[in-house]
Amino acid sequence: MRIRENSKFIFIATSSNYLEDRFMYDISHGIEILKSLGVAAIDIIVITDAPKDTLVAKCINMSDVSFHIPSNLKDVIESAECENLFVVSSCHGSIDGIDSVTPIKPFTLNQSLKNNKYAKNILVFLGQCFAGIFNFIDVRDENKNIVYIGATDIDASLSYLITGCDWVANISVFALFQWIKTPLDIDGDGKCSISDLYKYVSYFTNNITQQIEKSQNYGLVDAFVKLKLEEKQAQSPKGKLTLQIVTDAVETIRNYIVPHQNTWMLNAIAAGNMNLE
Repeated sequence: MRIRENSKFIFIATSSNYLEDRFMYDISHGIEILKSLGVAAIDIIVITDAPKDTLVAKCINMSDVSFHIPSNLKDVIESAECENLFVVSSCHGSIDGIDSVTPIKPFTLNQSLKNNKYAKNILVFLGQCFAGIFNFIDVRDENKNIVYIGATDIDASLSYLITGCDWVANISVFALFQWIKTPLDIDGDGKCSISDLYKYVSYFTNNITQQIEKSQNYGLVDAFVKLKLEEKQAQSPKGKLTLQIVTDAVETIRNYIVPHQNTWMLNAIAAGNMNLE
């Protein structure tokens, strides 16, 4: 698979309401890396509900790529004339699918991929929350390899201010393009396959989420300590609770979540046979 030859990239940055800037920057970062590797603008497509002018005003490197509205996604995928097709999402997601005015469902997306008569290798990389609803579907096809990688199971997908970024980036989507920029042979077979990509993204994502968990744990412990000190202070003869401190501490404790996400891959055998050259 040579990404600069006979390959197309379809980015999904859709929203039923307002597309957050961070998603635009995730896509822009990916486009920047692809162009630096020789991928032509004509081979990059952005699917979005947002006006093109809005995105280009904030991400000038999108000015020469193609834009389509989400209702055209099926036709865009099915008509993509290439050997290698990459579909990457960076937006919100829910149990209903990829967030859009009309949510993008697993069956609809998967069927569109199967209906493409040109591609031999297809990678779908899902960065949105609850990406796991796209897992456990039938991707078997006699004429092509179809592989899905999801940033998370049926759970939240995290964004973070990663070192070297000036925006709060989707951790897994950022990792995807780091590997594409500099592919690594993780399993040592002398090839850089989509299996290696999956392992790298998983490793990168878990390293970042561990940092987030440590930070949140510090905050949780700090909140508990402040709350206990206030309770002890209130028990003194002239003591009273400082309402704001108590409120903030209780809010921190109640809103604590374990910041962890499990990356997954569908069709591992095909992934091992799809090598980046």
